[in-house]
Amino acid sequence: MAPASVWARGFLQPRGVAVNVHGVVFVADRLAGTVTRIAPDQSMTVVARGLERPVGLAFDSEGRLLVAEERAGRVTRLERHGARTTLVSGVKQPRWLDVAEDGTVFIAARRLTRGTDPEPDDESAEPEAILALTPTGALTIFADGFRALRGIVSSDGVLYAATDGRRGEPMADGAVFEIPILPGARAGTARALGFPGSFTRPTALAQDRLGALFLTTQELSTDGQRTGRAIAKLHPNGRVSLFAGGLDHPQGLGFDAAGNLYVADGPSGRIFRFLSPPAPELDPLAVFTNEPSVRVRGSAAPASRLDGRVDGGGSLFTTQGGASGGFALTIALTRNAANTIEVFATAHRGDGLTGGPAEATVRHDDVPPETTITEGPSSPTDATTATFSFVGVDDVTPAGDLRFAWRLDDRPFSEFAESRSVTLADLGDGAHTFEVLARDRAGNADPTPATRTFTVSRSQIALVEPAPGATVPAGLSLVRGTVATGGQELGVTVNGVAAAVYGNTFAALVPLTETTTSLQIVATTAAGGSAYQDVPVTVTGAIDSPFLLVTSPQSGVAPLTVGFTLLGASASATLQADFDGNGAADFAGPRLDGQVFTYTQPGLYTPLVTVIDAQGHRATVPAVIQVFDRAILDGLLQSKWMALRDALRRGDVGQALTQISARARSRYQQAFTTLTPDLPAVDSILTDVRFIRVRGPEAIFEMSRTDAGILKSFEVRFHVDADGFWRVRSF
Repeated sequence: MAPASVWARGFLQPRGVAVNVHGVVFVADRLAGTVTRIAPDQSMTVVARGLERPVGLAFDSEGRLLVAEERAGRVTRLERHGARTTLVSGVKQPRWLDVAEDGTVFIAARRLTRGTDPEPDDESAEPEAILALTPTGALTIFADGFRALRGIVSSDGVLYAATDGRRGEPMADGAVFEIPILPGARAGTARALGFPGSFTRPTALAQDRLGALFLTTQELSTDGQRTGRAIAKLHPNGRVSLFAGGLDHPQGLGFDAAGNLYVADGPSGRIFRFLSPPAPELDPLAVFTNEPSVRVRGSAAPASRLDGRVDGGGSLFTTQGGASGGFALTIALTRNAANTIEVFATAHRGDGLTGGPAEATVRHDDVPPETTITEGPSSPTDATTATFSFVGVDDVTPAGDLRFAWRLDDRPFSEFAESRSVTLADLGDGAHTFEVLARDRAGNADPTPATRTFTVSRSQIALVEPAPGATVPAGLSLVRGTVATGGQELGVTVNGVAAAVYGNTFAALVPLTETTTSLQIVATTAAGGSAYQDVPVTVTGAIDSPFLLVTSPQSGVAPLTVGFTLLGASASATLQADFDGNGAADFAGPRLDGQVFTYTQPGLYTPLVTVIDAQGHRATVPAVIQVFDRAILDGLLQSKWMALRDALRRGDVGQALTQISARARSRYQQAFTTLTPDLPAVDSILTDVRFIRVRGPEAIFEMSRTDAGILKSFEVRFHVDADGFWRVRSF
């Protein structure tokens, strides 16, 4: 099952074998009374002479060699400077040794005390008890009652013992017992491993790095075949397989750090080395991952079994390699920790030796980084470019190794990159949302991107009337100004009152009280961009003006004829009217009733009526008249109707509702949702519209549709909404 070679020869009765961490092999020669050191270059040195029938060898926790001297009834420790220290004496035939992880020395012996009967010198009398020498120096019986107790080996809180069975039980040709080591060096319940009758007279034990036991035996029975003077492999699942056969009389055995097996073959006086397979070659692995497991691929000796483990744990992840040696092994990782992965190859599909591991370290990390925006534009801004800077922090990945992706509004995120700043260009008017997220080396992306909302508005507001800081009387006050529209549709409000807008001018009648300290002017684009201006004013007096200028209509298309009526004026008062607001009087007389004025050109007009009472006191009463260009208004409202239909056609109810008056949205939302299956064919429901007239703040259109062969006409109404934008009111 493995390439074999003679590692050393010339021994008289080689028995115990022990290999230290440096690959140096030590052999006890029972007949010669020596312990020999075999270096990795195969040079041999006798390190102890004059021993009395040395058999078992083991290393203590400090790497010092322990020797069981059978005839002397003692266990001797060889010190590094050449001296010898007796650890145990006065026991009957100590033969095999091993040392547990806590330093307890286990000894296979006939019994605790020597007694008076002479010691046989031909190995005919077999040990029957396991003694325990604790680190405190206490020597106790760990377990006894065995028949022909031989090799022992301890690992992971368990002691294994090679025997011919237990006294008082039916005879057995051979049995290996697993005995739990309980606190205080006490033995748990022993359990026999393997299948009865698999091996005869097992001699020595050694355990490989994956927990399989190798034992020397006089005869092995596997798969109906008997093999004499063999080495068997006792797998953790209890299966027994043949490793090697046809030796002279195999005795002690041991593994080096690479997994090579060394066996003492008694009468031949030779030490054999069985060569373990080389470590697998692993394909490169990601250094960081957020996956719960990692797929390890690589190559090993053909027909190998591959076992992987993490951090030296006992859980193995196993697969069989292919005929060419390739393999793929899935290994579960410890969360949020550095995982040292070892992959071992065991020859002959698991029946051979296990070689040294191939190692890789994978850092599992499923904790995402956090992202912070450190710099961005002020808001609102009239710039069409904006620069953002950002940083991130992670519990594993250094800040300099983080990568960032960003997006503007609802666009897809950019590719992740090293850059920690970005400059956005060609920004349109409106509210914008910038988002950025960091990703660490394991692939975790911040689930809550850092967000900054800002508004771009190239609309520049300039107030014409009243002047900033002016003192104005309480009551309805005319507020006029200009705003740079950039060719966009704008809605303007002054202290929440929708203003009439034409071109780059706006005007509104705004109620003022003594508590009013400023005029807040907000210009909003259809895209959501806003410009703000607060103009301080001082309001004096209570609202006591008795006058009200009534215009009919307040708005319409050119040419527009408007009638004027002034309420509240006394019969003795004189009225002067400037209907087009150009500063020249268009009428003077005692009453306005029946007075009309025709506005021939589109525009925004602010007529003023001056009331002069009998005492000569003067009061002015303003109004606002909006005169539309029919073609421009028709085009604007047609575009809104088309935008409504386009949104419905693609099923975007939310976008369609932006064209509906705020008061009517809930009602139309229900209707649009009900019509969802029919929305792709909305053009057959909502057809083209035709301009009819403007009446006050409303524009009336007609929609025609043929239903079941009957031509039907429907009225579609647009009006100026509370924010100053035209929207569909009803249809």
